[in-house]
Amino acid sequence: MPDLSGAARQLSEWDGDLVLLNFWATWCPPCLREMPLFQDRYAEYTDDGFTIVAVAIDEVDATRGFAATHALEFPILVGQAEAMAASSDYGNRMGVLPYSVVIDRNGVVRETHRGEVTRADLDRWLRTYL
Repeated sequence: MPDLSGAARQLSEWDGDLVLLNFWATWCPPCLREMPLFQDRYAEYTDDGFTIVAVAIDEVDATRGFAATHALEFPILVGQAEAMAASSDYGNRMGVLPYSVVIDRNGVVRETHRGEVTRADLDRWLRTYL
């Protein structure tokens, strides 16, 4: 799936990291509320082997604009049907947004979460799996 620059990316690039895979869209209010928390925790824990891969089910221009306006530094991938299929592959059969998946350093899915991730959720995952 392409990132905001159009480069093809694969989740395997982050093998060995704790990954929060987040499916979202710029038109989804709960998705947008998560982003400041995600940026904060990404900045704090990236050197410890934590990354966030945000998969926007959206248009590239809208996603690029949102990411620039909010100074998001974590990897953002963009797709439509491909992104929805990936979300479904991780258990999101109903297509709920936001949808988050916690993947441990060994590539094992440890958590799935439908709806907005709270600070308590994210901090618990970091304590448990990082």
